[in-house]
Amino acid sequence: MRPPAHEELNLWQAVQDAVKSWKSACRPVNLRSWPDLVPQTGGISLFRGRLREWQPPLDPRQISAVHSVLPRRNQAFWNLSALWAGWLWGSEALEPMRNALLRQRYDWTWHTVALQKVLGNLPRMILPSTPILLQIPEVEPRFLLAGTLGAQEGGLQLQAYALSGDDSTLQTVWRVEDPAHLRAPARPLFSTARDLAREYLTELGEPSSYTMLFTQVLLGAQSLDLLHGQPKKQPNGTLPELEAELNEVLADTTFFTRFYPNITADSGLYWLKDPPAYYQPMADRVEIALREAFYGHESLSHAEVLAALHEQSPGLQTPDDALLDELLAAYAKADYEGGLRWHLRGSEAAASRSADLREMRALLESFANTLQYRRELSAEAVTWRDEEGNTLYTFFPITTAIVAPLLLKHAHLPGKKVVAIPGSKTSLLGFKLKRDPNLGSLVGPDWQFMRFRQLRALKENPLLSRELFLSQVSNMSPNDPTEQMALF
Repeated sequence: MRPPAHEELNLWQAVQDAVKSWKSACRPVNLRSWPDLVPQTGGISLFRGRLREWQPPLDPRQISAVHSVLPRRNQAFWNLSALWAGWLWGSEALEPMRNALLRQRYDWTWHTVALQKVLGNLPRMILPSTPILLQIPEVEPRFLLAGTLGAQEGGLQLQAYALSGDDSTLQTVWRVEDPAHLRAPARPLFSTARDLAREYLTELGEPSSYTMLFTQVLLGAQSLDLLHGQPKKQPNGTLPELEAELNEVLADTTFFTRFYPNITADSGLYWLKDPPAYYQPMADRVEIALREAFYGHESLSHAEVLAALHEQSPGLQTPDDALLDELLAAYAKADYEGGLRWHLRGSEAAASRSADLREMRALLESFANTLQYRRELSAEAVTWRDEEGNTLYTFFPITTAIVAPLLLKHAHLPGKKVVAIPGSKTSLLGFKLKRDPNLGSLVGPDWQFMRFRQLRALKENPLLSRELFLSQVSNMSPNDPTEQMALF
């Protein structure tokens, strides 16, 4: 595997590999030098210079959108660029990079002002309704702060935002700020930011990485006009001071708890010290959305799957690729012929799963009679009681890997609580329990998991007794439902 940052690629090898792409038969892109316009078929007109030097400017009515990938300072990138430039073109090519190479510690406050000066040109060049799409390619606190504050102080107003599932790219939509926009009454940054973090975690329903939580607090505070005039309002007027102030919010141990913490604030996963009585993990919502997407469809293209799932998980709740892979593997089969499509497994059809649930409930009722337990039926559970009426087992047959509602709602029940699931969902459930440490913490020693086929196998066992059944249930690891249960 290659490191995600400070990666040095072989430039000459890349040029050689590009020959295949250059030789491929495809429609060419029309390129022009500004002010020459492209033909009606489309293309790109390149202007080489600063935005404020753009002459002659376009009529604002001709600009339907603005898109930019905000630049990020990367010292390793510039050092490697200098080495390649010197090797390819000689020492003279290094002279323009001299200042960049001398400054090894970067001034993010300066970066904020630089972005502000560039983006501040847009209000006089476009219509107020024109969307401005700013992409932040590396989600890092100071880069986020610089990009957000630079756009804000440049006269732009945040409209929407979304984060890629791997936390690597932030997409934001801005518009020119309305001169009549009334700023919200001043509110204390600390307590308001803490409330923003709580609302996000409650809605997410599972622990969050530092990056996602910091991003939510920052963008939420910006939307509430809490960052107006920053970072100049800080004692020394620097961006790191504002970063430290926001980090103090997340460091409040009376409000937040961390799984897998380390010395630095960006380590571990953040969760609420006192979560609400009920919440729905994002992973469960995405699983529900996937099932609903297949209603009435035997197959879906990969793009259709992503569109359905992203619609149900907007903003900073985009599911990561690992979760998507586990979900799709549990419900569908891939078909790569003619483009990637996903076909719903026959066993996942609604009629098939309804039949499975009826079978499992019938088996549990039959076992209760065989083992001479009193049974009690409800819409979602089958309960076994002994002769004195004490609850010994409560079984929850389900056809999904959505267990959070059961763990939260029935934590108080006495006796053993057993969740029976299809074998095709055990890998997904195991992934969820490992991915979400809070969900795993809800699985106490009185919770167990069983596969449908294991209940079916017990039906064929002539030696079935109370002791044998108890041993079989106890052999299932609550933290790893993929673990095979011994049948004898």
